[in-house]
Amino acid sequence: MRSVLAGCLAVGLWGTYATEGRHAGSALDAEYFGGSGTLGYHQAEIGRSYWYAIPLSSNRSDEEVHITKAEILDVPAGIEVVEYRAFEIEENGAKPMFFMDGESGIRAVAGGVTVPAGDWSRRFYAARLQVTGKIRDDVVRCRYEYEKGGRTYTQLLGCNLDLKVRGTVPARKG
Repeated sequence: MRSVLAGCLAVGLWGTYATEGRHAGSALDAEYFGGSGTLGYHQAEIGRSYWYAIPLSSNRSDEEVHITKAEILDVPAGIEVVEYRAFEIEENGAKPMFFMDGESGIRAVAGGVTVPAGDWSRRFYAARLQVTGKIRDDVVRCRYEYEKGGRTYTQLLGCNLDLKVRGTVPARKG
């Protein structure tokens, strides 16, 4: 059941969600690797920080969208979100999914993320995560805030991350 739920989250079935005076949005879609799924990393170390690339956004509407904020909801125990930043997709079109400070070719940018109508963004948001202890739960939801046509919207999308501390996940048998 958990894998079915995770698959549904990854394709953005959380749908619309209005909060704090913002309108419920539905213009965005998010994907990994041209499909959906869960990104996993089971070699994290307590005390280290890692950058998790929040899923790349596409705009399925007929108007340009300017994403002003992307954040992880329901941050599990053992993880602290230190900061969020926008990054440029590399010249070769590659987008790192999970990376550490100082990796070459990854450049932070200012000004948010603009997504043309009916297209993918060339920028993405990432969360710098500090591992503070054993992590039992996964990250499953992200909230995007964006502006379109003079209005501000909020939308929830799946962003599945299975981050675990090295040595806490049993090895697979077989």
